[in-house]
Amino acid sequence: MPQIGLERLETTASTWPVLRWLGPWQAEFFVGLLDGPRIQENTFYNALRFTFNPAPGLEIGLARTEEFCGDGHACVPLRDYFDFNNDPVHTNKTNDQGLIDIKYSRSIGGVPAQIYMQLMNEDSSPITHSGTSHLFGASIFIPTAKNPVRLTAEYTDSRSTLDIFSFGDFLYGFSYTNGTYPDGMRYRGRTIGFSLDDDSRLFSLQGSWSDAGGRFYELSFHHANIGDSHSLGANILSPVPRTINMGEVRVTLPLRWMKLDLAGRLQDHQLPPHDGFGASLEARLKIGL
Repeated sequence: MPQIGLERLETTASTWPVLRWLGPWQAEFFVGLLDGPRIQENTFYNALRFTFNPAPGLEIGLARTEEFCGDGHACVPLRDYFDFNNDPVHTNKTNDQGLIDIKYSRSIGGVPAQIYMQLMNEDSSPITHSGTSHLFGASIFIPTAKNPVRLTAEYTDSRSTLDIFSFGDFLYGFSYTNGTYPDGMRYRGRTIGFSLDDDSRLFSLQGSWSDAGGRFYELSFHHANIGDSHSLGANILSPVPRTINMGEVRVTLPLRWMKLDLAGRLQDHQLPPHDGFGASLEARLKIGL
């Protein structure tokens, strides 16, 4: 989307004594215009992200995204940006989301490892009636004679839970859909967030490795449950639930002042209106002068 923003380029810790405990930190903010075909035109979008490292190996990120203004909405950005309350008595005038992600890295028996999670709150309360969707993952870096092999397992669930960890108590069709902004958190047919949109689950296994010559190899398996029978039509990818298994291989080859990316995919099902087995090949050439 057309956008303009600010970003802190360095990550040094603050020299202010009251903020020194944050450790290295970074922040970025941008404002963009959601142009193109929309139910509500002239809608703007902003995003703020702040990350800090308060302890060795620990990284915490806080973010807020917001749709504001647009046809049929009063456009008072500064007033509405700081209106965090959102309940049946006092609904806010924007469509906003709050996120927190936590990543912890350390070596276990000489093997570097990471665990991480991300929580996205659709509602204003961080704990109760939060409308939270979840992501959990872990990576290990297995030493080899050259560069380490990275193995990652990750699970994402965009079925929002009523409370932050009330798994099974779902709010269907809630994560990216909004009554005030009928387009929801979407732009030109794609979700601003999880690529599988509302009420979907994705489990991924991935292995990647770079050799001494700069060649990169990646092998992935994805098991996706797209949409849910409790919210038919809420998912923009598929009007009915669909399960897809996909295998993917990627290779990057450096060629002097060029770089060649190759990818191949096989899947046992496709998104509507297509059906059955699917396969694809992709090639991309990057030229650096």
